[in-house]
Amino acid sequence: MTTTIAPGEEAPNFTAKVTDGQDVDDFELAEEIGDGPVVIGFFPFAFTGVCENQMADLRDNLEDFEDAGASVYGASVASPFALQTWADENGFGFDLIADWNREATEAFGLEYDEMMGLERPAQRATVIIGSDGNVEWVWSTDDPGQKPDVDEVLGAVRKVN
Repeated sequence: MTTTIAPGEEAPNFTAKVTDGQDVDDFELAEEIGDGPVVIGFFPFAFTGVCENQMADLRDNLEDFEDAGASVYGASVASPFALQTWADENGFGFDLIADWNREATEAFGLEYDEMMGLERPAQRATVIIGSDGNVEWVWSTDDPGQKPDVDEVLGAVRKVN
């Protein structure tokens, strides 16, 4: 596993594909910085229990995140088409970043070496980036069976804004 990015560090820019469950578009982190906190929930695999629960927590509290001025994204090493189907089936209401080339997971240091025989999936984590482009808060775990507490994430977002 690589070194995880820490609060106070500048968030690395990356490009990827992104889907809202309907369309697939281009995404560049630098274009999303500046209008309020950016929350990115990294998860290992779509269509799996803990990952679905992690994204559902964000979905079920999306209004609270938006009221705090935050933009919310999920991110995984997956094709945009798989994420598109998964987002549509679950009605997440926020964009999922398809980090197929591992640009984001590598830059943020958020990848497992391997899981279930698959090399370098995204590590379960949540990163909050402030309007200045610096990382404000990071939660990550070596245990993919754990997920972040959404109230803790919301509390951190409110402190940033």
